[in-house]
Amino acid sequence: MLSVVTPFNASLFTPNSCLSTAFYGNYQEGGTILSILRPDRVCFDTWTSHTLASSAHIIETTRDIKQLVWVEEEAVDAALKAQTRPFGDEFDAFLDTLSTYEPTFIQSDTSLQEVMDNAHHQGGFEVLYRSSKAALLSVDHATAMSIDTLLPCFWKSTLLPTNPVPYVPVPSSRLKHAEQVLANLRFDPVIASIVGNISIPQINNDVRFLTGEDKNSGIVSRHSFSSGARTAAAWLKERFEETGATCELKPFLAGFVPNVVCRYPSIRDTTATFILGAHYDSRGSFGSLRAPGGDDDGSGTAALLSIARTIKRKGIKFLSNVELVAFAGEEQGLLGSRAYSRELREANANVTVMIQADM
Repeated sequence: MLSVVTPFNASLFTPNSCLSTAFYGNYQEGGTILSILRPDRVCFDTWTSHTLASSAHIIETTRDIKQLVWVEEEAVDAALKAQTRPFGDEFDAFLDTLSTYEPTFIQSDTSLQEVMDNAHHQGGFEVLYRSSKAALLSVDHATAMSIDTLLPCFWKSTLLPTNPVPYVPVPSSRLKHAEQVLANLRFDPVIASIVGNISIPQINNDVRFLTGEDKNSGIVSRHSFSSGARTAAAWLKERFEETGATCELKPFLAGFVPNVVCRYPSIRDTTATFILGAHYDSRGSFGSLRAPGGDDDGSGTAALLSIARTIKRKGIKFLSNVELVAFAGEEQGLLGSRAYSRELREANANVTVMIQADM
């Protein structure tokens, strides 16, 4: 089976292109967006010489593909990485760890254990693509589910879909509407007064609960498989509902904690929806099971809570529907948010703007 890593170009996905059924998503490599494709030989051979970018990488795998994982160095301030080793050195050390890694389970949850047991950990991995900032790996499913716990600081991993996904460009009409909304944003003293009503001490208290610094929370980790994350999900749902929101815990993948989706309805008849999101899951680094996630992304999750509490305290009503969503599975590759976006698209939801609060 062939795999292709190539700079993204929308012209690859013309209506009659066989690549439209071989697309596994776009991924970041520094400032470059790369597409990963897995065409069959017939499709590959139909490409003309000008279709494939000169910088494309063609990989013919030597083993059966297991779970594909994209690993990349995050874009952070250079000063934060002053004490870390170059990507190449870190990656070699990461591969050494991966070569002897036996997946461990973050909690003794019976249903989760069954999910992991059924994953058939076989060990071994294959590096399909590697650059100075990113890599594509093939690993077994059990390792993929916890590979984020092995990553050094300032790295992140994304699990690729197991089947091709459609390339769906954003319609120009939707872009124009969002541009019009954003173009008309102006300073509003009423909104400024509302923002000024947000309680900083309450934000601190919320972060302390989520990180486990508040001894009443009992949270040690909010990794997507952990009991601490389930505690956080239930606690978030209760806090949002106290502000008048209608909330739902939305499962999206076996073993993972659910997304927490909360909604404030519009006072007029409209399907228009604004979404504010953050992710409440966290991860440890270098194999650590302690994952407080105060910054990433306890800060964003606490911001959602502060907005919700201000909505109640000021009695705010909306002319569009508003959703506050705490996502899970972010550290494994945006799994919760991807699942929710698929759900919204299948429902043909009328989403005007989505803003993500991540650190």
